[in-house]
Amino acid sequence: MRRPAQSRLKLRATAYATIGAGAVTAITVLAGGAYATTPTVTISGGGGTGATATATLTSGVVTSIAVGAGGSGYTMVPTVSVSAAPWTDQTSPRAGLV
Repeated sequence: MRRPAQSRLKLRATAYATIGAGAVTAITVLAGGAYATTPTVTISGGGGTGATATATLTSGVVTSIAVGAGGSGYTMVPTVSVSAAPWTDQTSPRAGLV
C-alpha cells in the first residue's frame, strides 16, 4: 500500500544570533533543515537595524550562516529566520519511497 504524498516536508533550519557592542557578531545554526535551494536569512527585532546574513547550503542542509553586516543598535538578541521553500515531495531525497 502506498503512503499519500506530502506536499511539503516540515524541515526548516533554525538558528540564533549573538550580539556584541550593539551589532550581530555571529549566527549559530541549531538545525540545518532540508532545502532544495539556498534559503534567505532575515534578522529582525532586537531594537537594531541593518544586520544581514547569508546561509551556506551543503547537500541540502544549512551548515553555516555568515554575518554580512552586523548592523547597529541591537540591545536584545534579534530573531534569525531562515526561509525558503523546503524540499518538496518531488525534490526530496526520499521522493519515490513507499
